[in-house]
Amino acid sequence: MKALTPPRNELKKLEVKEAQMERKVGQLLREKGFLLKKCEQLGIDLSEKL
Repeated sequence: MKALTPPRNELKKLEVKEAQMERKVGQLLREKGFLLKKCEQLGIDLSEKL
């Protein structure tokens, strides 16, 4: 019995989506770092959780 795999065009769509998500994660991590530095500069205590 042959394993079920998505058609090639579906695989391409999934690869594109995965690449987009990886870029988004990278962007969000950079923004997090920026915001953490800003909070430190402004003296904002991040130890309190909302």
